[in-house]
Amino acid sequence: MKAILIADEKWGVSNKGKSLISIPAERKTMLDTVKGHVVVYDYKYVDELPGQQALTGSDNIVFTDNAEVNVKNALVCKTLEEVEKAIESFSDREVYIIHGAKLYNHFFDRINTFHVTKVEYSYHTDESIRNLDEEENLTITHDSDELYLHDMVYSFLQYERM
Repeated sequence: MKAILIADEKWGVSNKGKSLISIPAERKTMLDTVKGHVVVYDYKYVDELPGQQALTGSDNIVFTDNAEVNVKNALVCKTLEEVEKAIESFSDREVYIIHGAKLYNHFFDRINTFHVTKVEYSYHTDESIRNLDEEENLTITHDSDELYLHDMVYSFLQYERM
């Protein structure tokens, strides 16, 4: 299992269910990377996806606690246990968690690779993940040069579980 995320300096990942920032290079890389794979994300992320619908070319698993939610071309799960069962049904496929602190944190110990866009800024966040730099069994295997979007500095990091 792999994860793709944007995190700020304090490992915040979202505020009110929305991504902290939109970085076009990160979005393109994420969409290219997950094509043909299984993607798992929080329902609130649907509004940020192209066409505000499930990603085409991937199998989509959407987690929500809202009983009224329906996402075309996606399997909607209302509990983390349902998400686990849905992922198990794709046991022969690569699975990417692409949004949702609950999902990142719930599956944290099963994620072997974290693709992180790390922003050098501290946003107001209400959801975060564990600090990957403090995890003894995670190692940075890729660190890009500093990149810039207007006055924002960020880098692409890849953490691997050892």
